[in-house]
Amino acid sequence: MSERDLFYVYTVVASGAPAPDTEGVRGLAGSGITVVDDGVLAAVAEPVDPAEYDEAALPRLLEDLDRLTLLARTHHRVVAAVGGSRTTVPLRLATVCRG
Repeated sequence: MSERDLFYVYTVVASGAPAPDTEGVRGLAGSGITVVDDGVLAAVAEPVDPAEYDEAALPRLLEDLDRLTLLARTHHRVVAAVGGSRTTVPLRLATVCRG
């Protein structure tokens, strides 16, 4: 993982075992969800293409109602799937982080 990598972050959960079950949960990019754990908190995230989600592209995404609808539904679906087994702190729609 490099500082150039861009991640869409869905929610934050407490760190520790067991990790949130993200098997079979598909996000925006369809590549699957990953858990980035720092020992205290864990971000439920997905690597995304910077060309579609960086600072320049995000405003266009949010203005396209069809893509915005897909974004909102996917965001909710991932948060709900993780929240079925643990307490979550959902992040705002379209939260992206580098590295």
